[in-house]
Amino acid sequence: MNKKRSLLRDNVEKLSTASVHMGTLRAQQNELKKAETGLLRMEQRVFMGQEKVRNLRALLSEARLKHKQKNTPQTKRTSETVAKKLQLALQKRNEAVSRFRDMKQIVRDQRAMYKKLEKKEVAKQKAVAKFLKTWERDYDREIKLREKKAKQRRRWMQSD
Repeated sequence: MNKKRSLLRDNVEKLSTASVHMGTLRAQQNELKKAETGLLRMEQRVFMGQEKVRNLRALLSEARLKHKQKNTPQTKRTSETVAKKLQLALQKRNEAVSRFRDMKQIVRDQRAMYKKLEKKEVAKQKAVAKFLKTWERDYDREIKLREKKAKQRRRWMQSD
């Protein structure tokens, strides 16, 4: 078998089997939407955490001021309780910020993956269109040549 023909057949087979199917593209788009929604939720959590920390800091400064002024066990407990709450809120906020950064990276990766798949599909369609155009042109030439030869043979047979 001709190497060029077998290589061409292999390439056509690869194009048809290794292509990005629309289902894969749609699934990737759905994954991207889910990741973006998760990112928005995470951003809201970070914002809420920052607000809580801001409020607790203000509350802590008020509690410490009251404790300085009155110096009672109740104001001391209040100050310590608010300090513990602030520490916990800071920890939660830092975790949320860390998750938010990770989620941002995941969304970036998802977007890049989706763009790559779209580019692959467009490139595949262009390659297939180009191949079909050249194949059809060559095939039409071959058919016309065979028709011409057949017509010449008929004339040659009729002239005898």
